[in-house]
Amino acid sequence: MKMKVFLIVMAILVLAMMMGTSGCIEDEPLPPGFGKVSICSSSSSVYGRVYIDGNRIGNAYLNPNGCLFSLANVKLYEEHIVRVETDWGISYTERFYPTYSGYTVTIY
Repeated sequence: MKMKVFLIVMAILVLAMMMGTSGCIEDEPLPPGFGKVSICSSSSSVYGRVYIDGNRIGNAYLNPNGCLFSLANVKLYEEHIVRVETDWGISYTERFYPTYSGYTVTIY
């Protein structure tokens, strides 16, 4: 009986640790004047390399049913250019001007 209780407690602790490290808990606060931006696709799924203002941020899969790529430390109240380049040589570019953290950019 004690072993079952021990295993249940350990399972709960492992789940709590996984949630804590998977981003379910709020990250560090951003410096003033910076925010988070979500990047979405308007019609079709897009996979490729993501650039913000010419700097490569990483790879993203943009699904029209949800914003699957977000980034932090984007300067607010300043114009930016996001570009997604696919492996097939197609490039999607969008200008945006974020005014709040949580801003959503849709690539057409």
